[in-house]
Amino acid sequence: MSTATNYSVLILVMILAASVGKSQGLFEWLFGGGQAQGEEGKQVEVGSLLKTNRQVPFEMATVDEKFLMEVAGLKLSQLDLCHHEIVGKLRTSCGGMSEDDLGKLSVMLFNCQAENEGRKTYPCTEDM
Repeated sequence: MSTATNYSVLILVMILAASVGKSQGLFEWLFGGGQAQGEEGKQVEVGSLLKTNRQVPFEMATVDEKFLMEVAGLKLSQLDLCHHEIVGKLRTSCGGMSEDDLGKLSVMLFNCQAENEGRKTYPCTEDM
């Protein structure tokens, strides 16, 4: 592109930017004009929108909460409860686990299974 074309484009952009009204400008929208459209379409103060006591029909349930609500009516075995406890530990601290911690969790899982089957279990604590 030639220099004359670059200047023409720059001048055109400047003219368009200058022709945008105050309420239509990007910076006015970003940094707040203190006005917002009300439900009826009229201008209202933003602070008055925050002070209303309307109840918003919003509910947010995580996947775990939904799962717990579904499983609440079920009778879980001791093995299932043990597994859920260990999986819960994995979800909360899996990212920064050392090999020792992974080994401890493996022993805990084995102990759950062995205890359920009546076999020998092995001592395993967080201090080991």
